[in-house]
Parts: sequence; C-alpha cells; structure tokens
Amino acid sequence: MSKFKFTSGPLHVETKWKPYVIQKDGIVLAETWENSVISRAEAEANAHLYAAAPEMYKELFRLSALFRKNSIYLDEREKIETILRKARGESEKQK
Repeated sequence: MSKFKFTSGPLHVETKWKPYVIQKDGIVLAETWENSVISRAEAEANAHLYAAAPEMYKELFRLSALFRKNSIYLDEREKIETILRKARGESEKQK
C-alpha cells in the first residue's frame, strides 16, 4: 500500500460542527458540506464513506490478489481491479 499516494488511515469522522474526516494525528483531511442539494445526513454519510475508503481499498487489493490465484473469480477480479484503478486516478487505458 505504501506505493500509492493517498492517506492510508486510519481515519475517523467528527460531526460536532460540520462533518470532518480526521486522520489519527488529529489533522482534518476533508470537510463535507450540506447545501440546498445535499442534506446534513448525506454530508455526514459522505464523510463516513471517505473515512472508510482506505480500509475498503486495502480489502479490495487483498481480494484482487486472492482472486488472481483462482480463475473462477475472473469477472469479480476485473470489477475490483477497475475500482482500484479508479481510486488511484488511473484511466481505463492504463490497465
């Protein structure tokens, strides 16, 4: 995981004033906003999704490696690898 450029976590959410995504040293990584289109509940849900992203990425990365060993899961592996590339900011052409 260290070869990727994103924050590895763990991350958590604080919602006292606004939904904030915080890393373990207390630094705010992101603030999600509510507005006329996005409700407070949706802004909080977005923050929780962001905070869970590093763990989800690690698990998908692990599953992709596991599926690579078993050709039965070829379709699932391709879907997972597409999601991982998207998370890394890679285009479809960089397969």
